[in-house]
Amino acid sequence: MEPNTILLLLFTFFILQKINNKFHIIAFLINRVIFSNNATLKEILALNKEYIDIKKEQDSISAQDQYGKWTKLNRKLDAITAKKATLNTKLDQITKENSAKVKKIENFIIKYPFIALKMYYGKTLIFQFEHKSAISRVLPDFLEQICTVGFVGIPKTFIKMLLGFIRNDSSLSEFGYKKGNGVSIGILFYCLESVISEFLGLFSNNVFSTIEVPESLKKGVNNNNVHESLD
Repeated sequence: MEPNTILLLLFTFFILQKINNKFHIIAFLINRVIFSNNATLKEILALNKEYIDIKKEQDSISAQDQYGKWTKLNRKLDAITAKKATLNTKLDQITKENSAKVKKIENFIIKYPFIALKMYYGKTLIFQFEHKSAISRVLPDFLEQICTVGFVGIPKTFIKMLLGFIRNDSSLSEFGYKKGNGVSIGILFYCLESVISEFLGLFSNNVFSTIEVPESLKKGVNNNNVHESLD
């Protein structure tokens, strides 16, 4: 796979992850398609409709003139309320189970492929340093090594070199040493990921944030309403 293709895939998964964390799109689609036909939810909605109809009927009659009918309707309302409480408890449990399932689906769709790409292709070079002479290095050796294998890769490199030296095994030593001759996808994306996260956070906080009305203004409005009512 070409380095540019890998980088594009990483960007795609990264942006999808950020958007989904903000707007919960996958959870909405799954709940809409799979969990919307829940029998418990339908029963609660039916009970709500029945409760409203009975309440309207009860409000339309006088408790003094039609006490028997009014009391009978009131008992029905109490029974519906008790049944709704039981169903709501059951629905809460179902919602928790569904949320756990949705989280697993989100991980398999976005998180795990994203991590696998970063781990498998992390050392693939996206930019290479051109060294025409010993004094024309772009960065010092240590920094170029970091750009190639990262902070975690440097200790591994030295451990492999040390093992090769102890065992007098030149092949192990050569395999363990990877020259810092470019910028790997893992390092580049790590830097870009931090910048993009800050940018998206700034954009989200300014575009989708709500402005709370100060308490002083709320009190001022309430006081004005009181004065107007007195006048």
